[in-house]
Amino acid sequence: MKMMNKQEMQDQLDSFIEDQYCKELSKKTLYKYKSDIQSFIDWLPDDAEITKKLMIDYKNHLKEKTKKSTSINSYITAIDKFVYWLGRKDLALEKVKSQIEYELDNVIDLTDYKRLLKQARKAGRKDTELIMRVLAGTGI
Repeated sequence: MKMMNKQEMQDQLDSFIEDQYCKELSKKTLYKYKSDIQSFIDWLPDDAEITKKLMIDYKNHLKEKTKKSTSINSYITAIDKFVYWLGRKDLALEKVKSQIEYELDNVIDLTDYKRLLKQARKAGRKDTELIMRVLAGTGI
């Protein structure tokens, strides 16, 4: 595997963007890729050899700076495409996993559910009762 440094990456950036242009990516995507990769290159120490450890350090830098996993993953996508294009798959980064927390603040309890079913039956609204049963049975 050929070692790379900051200047070699910088020298290849425009060629990479041109190649992506030929794949008919949108102007917005090309701009985003170039901007994200340039930010990475600017972050690199001038004399450093690009290693997997250095790539992970940059990912950690993004985590401290950005916090949002979607933003971090956007950077990682651009950088990964670039290092793949350079033939350095060994430098690719894993995306940040994000967990979505769901809140169930406005869920009715079993007593309210039974009371609503009873009211629907009393009012002769069999259709409403059945809809409520389906919703409750599916967890909706």
